Amino acid sequence: MDENTRYVLNNTSHQDFDGHTEFARMTPDQRLSWLDEANAAYVELHALVKPSLRIAETDPPYGTPPK
Repeated sequence: MDENTRYVLNNTSHQDFDGHTEFARMTPDQRLSWLDEANAAYVELHALVKPSLRIAETDPPYGTPPK
C-alpha cells in the first residue's frame, strides 16, 4: 500500500462513509469508476488480513481463486 493510501486511511472517520458521495446523482461512468476504485481498495485491504487472497501481478485479470 502506498504512502498516500495509508495517509487517507489514517485520516478518515466513519462520517466519511455515511453515503454523502451522492452515488445516485453520479453518471453511469462515474458510478463504474467509483465502484472500480472501491473494489480495488477492498481487495488490497482484504489481502492484508488474508494473505492467501493476494492477487499476483502475473495472474489472469482477476487473479487466482483462493484454495
